[in-house]
Amino acid sequence: MAILKKEMNVNIQSNQCDFKDYLKPSSVLGLFQDIAGIHASELNYGFDDLYNLGYYWVVMYIQFEVVSRIPKFNDTLHIETWPKRRGRLEFEREYEIYDANTNDLLIKGISNWVVIDTKNRLISKAQEVNFSGEYVEKTNYPLKQKRKLNLEDNHEKSYSHTVCLNDIDHNMHMNNSKYLDIIYNMDTVDSYKLWKKIEIAFLHEARIDDMIDISHYIDIDNVHCYKGFINDIACFEVKITKE
Repeated sequence: MAILKKEMNVNIQSNQCDFKDYLKPSSVLGLFQDIAGIHASELNYGFDDLYNLGYYWVVMYIQFEVVSRIPKFNDTLHIETWPKRRGRLEFEREYEIYDANTNDLLIKGISNWVVIDTKNRLISKAQEVNFSGEYVEKTNYPLKQKRKLNLEDNHEKSYSHTVCLNDIDHNMHMNNSKYLDIIYNMDTVDSYKLWKKIEIAFLHEARIDDMIDISHYIDIDNVHCYKGFINDIACFEVKITKE
């Protein structure tokens, strides 16, 4: 029985990096999304496979953190991912990003996915979706992951973004990586600091032409907290620990 694990090497390109040549947070999500999609397709539950069953994948929560350093432009990375045993509704998946040359662990993370019914756009149990193979017993996150960050919502809006064509994916909603690009653009050259840990919860889908208003505050632990709203309905939450 095959082990449920996917590994691949990638080279970091300039368009994945910030103005300091460090890998951007949204690019980490892009790497996670790419390898998860490839692995799901190899397991016969990729986008087309699932769509033919009347479903599609949606990520509900992601966290990732720097273990040793943030990758930089032209680094060669070795990425690994593996799914955990499915819950009642959630499919959790872990990730590790290594320096391909030194084998140092650079970043670790986990995501929480659900299956959405294409007809009613609601979460489905989708009992027929179940990976076949030998699960990896290793875990960096033994506890079940959350769906919400429960951030405060009584802070003034400090930034707005209109969802545009460049933001949406084949599910016809804003791609998960684009939310962190909004947060990135709230900084300035002078205020920008490198990230150490990021958590993001996706509460409600954003679709083209939606206006997202974002509030920002710093909590007592010096963590930057962001919350986005569409017509006063919360659509995402982000917590970022910066260097």
